[in-house]
Amino acid sequence: MKKIICIILAFALLCVPLTASASVNVYSDSKSEYFINGDDILMYRLILPENYNAGNTYPLILFLHGAGERGSDNTKQLNNCVQNIANCAPNAIIVAPQCSEGNQWVDTPWSNVSYSIDTVAESNELQMVMMLLDKLKKEYSVDKDRMYVSGISMGGFGTWDLITRHPNTFAAAIPVCGGADSTKAEVVKDMPIYTFHGEVDWDVPIAGTRAMVEAIKSAGGTKITYTEYAGKGHNIWDDAFATTGLFDNLFKHKLSDRGIIETSSEVSSEAVSSEISSVAPSSSDVVSASSVETSSINNNAPENGFIVYIIIAAVLIVIAAVVAIILVAKRKKN
Repeated sequence: MKKIICIILAFALLCVPLTASASVNVYSDSKSEYFINGDDILMYRLILPENYNAGNTYPLILFLHGAGERGSDNTKQLNNCVQNIANCAPNAIIVAPQCSEGNQWVDTPWSNVSYSIDTVAESNELQMVMMLLDKLKKEYSVDKDRMYVSGISMGGFGTWDLITRHPNTFAAAIPVCGGADSTKAEVVKDMPIYTFHGEVDWDVPIAGTRAMVEAIKSAGGTKITYTEYAGKGHNIWDDAFATTGLFDNLFKHKLSDRGIIETSSEVSSEAVSSEISSVAPSSSDVVSASSVETSSINNNAPENGFIVYIIIAAVLIVIAAVVAIILVAKRKKN
């Protein structure tokens, strides 16, 4: 009987850690969807929190893939970073659209360190992404105060492009090895931005990111956090998304911190944001990949699965205690 009690207790203690380490598989646990606008189709994957409840609200992360993941299979866009995001943000809604083959998130050569959004119109692909976000906000319990965008390479360009054209939609951004229009730094100077680039990137020259970071700082921005990887080339996104505390800090930021009430996606790219600086700005200096401050993720969604297993463990412990009391009582009688 003592062995039985020990087994029950051991099982109860192991229940929680084994469950807590589980995570979704972005290939098998995401919804394969598509969005139609006229003759155009935008394929996308949607990942909902495991215990999604329409009665709660959830932050949303938009991920824009790189050039190598273009196509129409609605799968390749998951190959880089999305699993990492899902592991770090289990209580967020994640949407990963796929740019069609031959098209780009931003219609400019990647070898250019910069471009002008005054002369380069918003791509059809990004216009559809913004329409998709409007659709998702209506269909799911999205926390409009906490919508974020991130992207790598071609998607890094797309991330910069979206936040400069639609600054009142996104609470914060993570552009990785991309390029931007540095003349629009004023528009995003008060937005928390975590950006990354490899020093010897021959695919997307680092000069574009450096110019944007410097322009934001020159405009008075104090919330730009730049990590530059010395001696590394283009494929630095795994390092970037593994940065300690990156997503914890991302989820701290809200549109309302900047005095913004979320608007529709039709915000003019020429509008200069009247955002208000948050009380605790991030460092504007170049930082190491491990120097981002770690804190708790402030999600509204309760971790229901974790709570269920705690209850199960507690019940098993109570059962074991009752069995022990019965055994003691029997011994006293004998």
